[in-house]
Amino acid sequence: MSNDTTNKSLFARILGAPFRRLPAPLQAVHDTREHKRFSGRCRVERGRGWIAALLASAARLPHTNDDVSVTIAIDRATQGETWTRNFGGHIMRSTMWEKSGSLEEKVGLTTLTFDLLVADEGIVWQLRRARLMFLPVPLALFVGTSATECMIDGRYSFDVRAGIVGVGLLIHYQGWLAEHE
Repeated sequence: MSNDTTNKSLFARILGAPFRRLPAPLQAVHDTREHKRFSGRCRVERGRGWIAALLASAARLPHTNDDVSVTIAIDRATQGETWTRNFGGHIMRSTMWEKSGSLEEKVGLTTLTFDLLVADEGIVWQLRRARLMFLPVPLALFVGTSATECMIDGRYSFDVRAGIVGVGLLIHYQGWLAEHE
């Protein structure tokens, strides 16, 4: 990989030298190719109650399913990446870019800022800031929000959870992916 930051992937730029310590399948998900596609299986649990349902619908989050096929298409552009997740026909799209050494992800009307860390040969996403449109949302509201990427049984695996104080669980999805040939 070149030392020129324009030739590094989004995650390699944010993580710096620790990116090279990641297992090859994790690096492949976050490499410099313009178009990548992965497929696998996933378990999705969506929060209960009308407020959780309203918020999940507004963010276009997938519905509860104990075992659903999932595909992720990652399209790289100069400004960042677009991730299109397909949970058994339910599309959830987000855009990601670097800002001040952190990862920003826009999902629906919400923009989340994450610090990325390499830990135990995986990536930990730590929520640092949240905005609804242009309004800051207090981090204390995001109870139990976490995301990790790691290797389990030789496969790229992910675990994403979001919860909100007073609402409870908003979404929890976990599963595995393999590169789509």
